[in-house]
Amino acid sequence: MCQFFKKHGYPDSAVPTGKHHAQQIDQETTLQTSQNEETDRTPFTLTYHPQNLAIKNVILKNFKILHNDPQNKHIFSLPPLISFKRDKLLGNFLVKSAFMYDNQPSHVNAHNAKQLRSQDPIDPPKSLTILHPSPKMSPIA
Repeated sequence: MCQFFKKHGYPDSAVPTGKHHAQQIDQETTLQTSQNEETDRTPFTLTYHPQNLAIKNVILKNFKILHNDPQNKHIFSLPPLISFKRDKLLGNFLVKSAFMYDNQPSHVNAHNAKQLRSQDPIDPPKSLTILHPSPKMSPIA
């Protein structure tokens, strides 16, 4: 495990310290579920972007304005709990397709193989066939 962390760029001094710390914790403690404390803090979630860190700092720096206002004092008794969520990546929008090449062995069942053989004999597929096309894509012919 230490080699894994060193390989992934963790500092050499942090790895043995972390290992020693992990060895000091007994098994019963690690198997206990943590109890989250209830809080009256208002959650405020932002999509992560480096410039949004400035928004967090402005909110926390000027929180005293809301806290000192008589109308808002009971709503904002504690500073908001500011958190960041990950933005959607290109991978969230892509779908996987299974391709079968004509010169490679197939792992399709007999029913799918029969359907592939019964395609239009005038214009059969030349190199590959999409077995599971996306609903937004049309099969390659």
